Amino acid sequence: MRRVRRRRQGWTVTGAVALAVLASVALTLPNLLGTTLTYAMRRGGLGDATAEVTALGWTESRLSLHAAGLDAQVAVRHPLNALLRGRAERITVSGVTLRPNDLPQGSGGGGSVPALPVDELVLTDSRVVLDAPGGPLTVAVEAVVRPEGDALAFAGTAAALGGVTVEVKGRHDPARATGSADLRLRPVRLRKGTPDLAALVPRAAGGVAATAGSVSGRAKLAWDGKGLTSSGEVLMEDVAGSAGPVGIGGLSGVLRLTSLMPPVLPSGQTLAVKTLDVGLPLTDGVVTLGLTRRGVLDIDRAEWRWAGGTVRAKPFEIALESPKGTIELEAEGLDLGTVLALASLEGLSADGRLRGTLPLRIAGGKVRLDGGVLEADAPGRLRYDPAAPPAGLQGDPGSPSALLLGALTDFHYENLSATVDGEAGGEMRVGLRIRGANPEFYGGHPVALNLNLSGALDRILRQGLDAYRIPDAVRERMLDYEKKGPS
Repeated sequence: MRRVRRRRQGWTVTGAVALAVLASVALTLPNLLGTTLTYAMRRGGLGDATAEVTALGWTESRLSLHAAGLDAQVAVRHPLNALLRGRAERITVSGVTLRPNDLPQGSGGGGSVPALPVDELVLTDSRVVLDAPGGPLTVAVEAVVRPEGDALAFAGTAAALGGVTVEVKGRHDPARATGSADLRLRPVRLRKGTPDLAALVPRAAGGVAATAGSVSGRAKLAWDGKGLTSSGEVLMEDVAGSAGPVGIGGLSGVLRLTSLMPPVLPSGQTLAVKTLDVGLPLTDGVVTLGLTRRGVLDIDRAEWRWAGGTVRAKPFEIALESPKGTIELEAEGLDLGTVLALASLEGLSADGRLRGTLPLRIAGGKVRLDGGVLEADAPGRLRYDPAAPPAGLQGDPGSPSALLLGALTDFHYENLSATVDGEAGGEMRVGLRIRGANPEFYGGHPVALNLNLSGALDRILRQGLDAYRIPDAVRERMLDYEKKGPS
């Protein structure tokens, strides 16, 4: 009996010691692992890095990482079969907010990416804050990385601006520090205020708002030891919006970029523009443009058909960062009768053609039509003989209003000119000068009329867009983009 009791006492002491050792290991192992990870990250160049194991389990453990101003939560899935292969099954990193400019110099710089001892690396609930022309741009990021032979395959999404999502898929070779990626911009349905494009546009260019239409795109990236190259295409369909005081409607076409960072558009690319409101609303237009690496918009051709004639801009360049300068618009062949008919004023008609210049001055975020002049090419006729004259032109015989109405019933003008001034987003001021006579009015005595108009021009020019159609060359580019399908 004594021998059995001693043996049991011995086993009890041994078991207690074993449990104590296991308990000590369980208590110290998280700290040991945390210290090891901290040492490894600091050896990798993150001088202030710390790692803390917050939960240690048989199949999953959790850590809290702090490095270079970043805080991240890490969940490591490590079932026994994975550990026997010396790998983790999955590592999930979440809660990261990365500001590249805040990273210490040298962190993430040269050197190859080490091989990942994991079957799958997942990044979720994380964001990158980038410097953009109009201010900080926050991009929500989700990604999955998997080893494929000697390379890493990755796929993910990046979302920003309250409605813009880009899908990314590619490969990276850590040993050679080379790789490539395909990007696809999901179709963005533009609505008033969504997405918020302000961060993409220089503050000096004024506020940008999208109100209608659709935008989609695709791009390719490639990198090696020499740097990054990129290219892409953007499809715009009936886009409408504003940039500061300038309003744009019905913008359609495909733009080809030879670089995304910075954006570069080769010269000679064509877009259809249904309306362009620069103080004088223009309609049914075609614009041929490019964008230089310095952010200078190069307009080779900007032409609108209006009132049976043409309004075109002389070639010009303008910087997007601080737009300023003068754009000379030239008008020719405008049908005076068509212009006046758009006013829907009963009893008013005319014949003749107009030509002239319309200078647009851009400065301080404002666009102003300053000193525009339109003149009749040749003598013509203007008639205003309403069945029921407006109250302002009614009066006793011999009164100024009655005399004016009498002269206008069949006015044969020798000279007709109009001055146009005003600011985009504001009221237009039009001065009309007419010299001529009515053969039946006071024996054809010469009459000179000076009329000042305001406000109506904007309404008149906005009418008559129902027959608008996208030019064939632009439509073919759009159809070709659709045929290629997703990248």
